[in-house]
Amino acid sequence: MSPINHWESSMKREFTRIYKAMFGKGPDHTTVKIVDDMIMMKIEGALTPIEQNLIQTEGGHLLVRQIRDKMVLDQQSEYVTVVENLLNVKVDNISYTFNSDGQAMYLFMVLHSSAYPCHAS
Repeated sequence: MSPINHWESSMKREFTRIYKAMFGKGPDHTTVKIVDDMIMMKIEGALTPIEQNLIQTEGGHLLVRQIRDKMVLDQQSEYVTVVENLLNVKVDNISYTFNSDGQAMYLFMVLHSSAYPCHAS
């Protein structure tokens, strides 16, 4: 297994653990990819059953988004810590979004470009 595949697999496992602890429900599927100095994570099946119902109501999408924003932002340091400890590099930026039906969350991290380890592999 290449170093990048190992890092992606380790991040996937830890990100899924953090997500499940945060929301009480693990995602259906998690994908993590490292490309140059960027980490991209896709979490599918992200919503709880109550959120799935709420998102179908008027104003529900915005309400779910506000709750998720609060929870993800409160926990972003856990995601950053996983990456920084595993790769031994600083995360410069982190952002996320949901697709239009709320069934997938995308998390993006930009690594400190002068120090990221992916060139070494």
